[in-house]
Amino acid sequence: MRVLYLGYVWPEPASSAAGGRTLEILRCLRDRAWSVSYASAAALSTHRFPLDQLGIEECPIAVNDDAFDELLLKLQPDLVFFDRFFTEEQFAWRVEKHCPQAVRVLDTCDLHS
Repeated sequence: MRVLYLGYVWPEPASSAAGGRTLEILRCLRDRAWSVSYASAAALSTHRFPLDQLGIEECPIAVNDDAFDELLLKLQPDLVFFDRFFTEEQFAWRVEKHCPQAVRVLDTCDLHS
């Protein structure tokens, strides 16, 4: 199973509970022996967790950039996570266009207060 996790920011478990939660989700996916890639359009923070140490590929991306289409075609994910509504809004149409078979999961934790 190939998984692409699209995050609004890079996970920073030492900075926030949300970063810790994201890291745990990624670990659970990786522990199933699935191939996991994490993509974000955010700048690479010095406080981010080094996902490559867990065998998770880090994929810097940009909004409204055709290079993301190429990444999708290369990865051909079976499962795509969007970490919040905003991320889904920016990238889901490209996932649907290039990977229509992929199951799309929208994490709605950002909708609660």
